[in-house]
Amino acid sequence: MCGYNPQTVSHHTSHTPLMSINSLCAASQCSMPVVSLFLSNVCEPHHYMPCPLPVPAGMYQVIIIKTGSFDESKSIIERRYSDFEKLHRTLLRDFKEEMEEIVFPRKRVTGNFTEEMINERKLALQDYLGALYSVRCIRRSADFIDFFTKPQLEEAYSCLRGGQYADALDIFLHMLNLQEKLSRHCPDLTVPTLCAILVCHRDLQNLADAFSVGEKALLLLHNHHGHEYYMPLLEAMIILAYQLGKDYVELQEKLREGESRKDQLRAVTLKELAVQEYMH
Repeated sequence: MCGYNPQTVSHHTSHTPLMSINSLCAASQCSMPVVSLFLSNVCEPHHYMPCPLPVPAGMYQVIIIKTGSFDESKSIIERRYSDFEKLHRTLLRDFKEEMEEIVFPRKRVTGNFTEEMINERKLALQDYLGALYSVRCIRRSADFIDFFTKPQLEEAYSCLRGGQYADALDIFLHMLNLQEKLSRHCPDLTVPTLCAILVCHRDLQNLADAFSVGEKALLLLHNHHGHEYYMPLLEAMIILAYQLGKDYVELQEKLREGESRKDQLRAVTLKELAVQEYMH
């Protein structure tokens, strides 16, 4: 099974000169996510902020798109300079050698808030993210992916635990789009989010949508029957299939096969498992 542990990935460092990710990917003709930083007086509208709003002071808007074809579903997040600082300190713990030639844009004592300085820092941070992404073991690490996803996922799971299913669903759908871009090396990393989306749809009585999302999650777990979400997901899918009048014999057979294995964890429902995410 794929995982976030950086030690499981070969430490291959690209010594490409620092450049924006756009230039980096165009040069290598790769099909990677592209991370671009934009700072403006008006935010680009995105999934759970549909109307253009002023960018808060000190906030940078990060737009993530997939190269190789036109990406209609770009992902947009906002991060502060302090978030970039924290990312840099965290990554240095595991990737000090790989980051020897990666320069983090430092604050200046004066002139931090002039338009010229803000634009200069924006471009420097864009190049910094591009340099990080060019290092295979870094872009696949938990800390790098968490920089883009953790704050919004924490908010989404908090909404889920509070029974605010529509709000949670809105955020989860946005973050799933982003996670799929960042975890192409290991697609089953999106399984918890898919299962949370299933729970939201089901509790909002969108049973057909819940079943469709569950099918996608099961497909990702096809070779990972020991995954903690596998058995709760099967049980949830059997109930949904029954409610929708679908054939659930094959799902029941898979459930029985799973129950016959001795390595199964304590039985919990899919919702009980989902609400435990990001509890600490």
